[in-house]
Amino acid sequence: MLWVLAPIVLALLWLAMLGPGGAPDPVGRSGCSGACSMVYDPVACVFADGDARGFGSRCEAERYACEHRTRLVRCDREVR
Repeated sequence: MLWVLAPIVLALLWLAMLGPGGAPDPVGRSGCSGACSMVYDPVACVFADGDARGFGSRCEAERYACEHRTRLVRCDREVR
């Protein structure tokens, strides 16, 4: 009986990991978007906790803020 249920349970677990469109959900387990474009547009950002960092794009800075549960205060373009 278990050998009949095991494939069904595995299939249900696999389907639960997929998004509604049948593809993996781009939002990670943290609830933060993990998909940023590969366009390099460097920014220097300041966060609510006083931390200042440089990123390859504003999207990466926003993802960092979400993952670290802090607020993005300001981003300026870095001089290349």
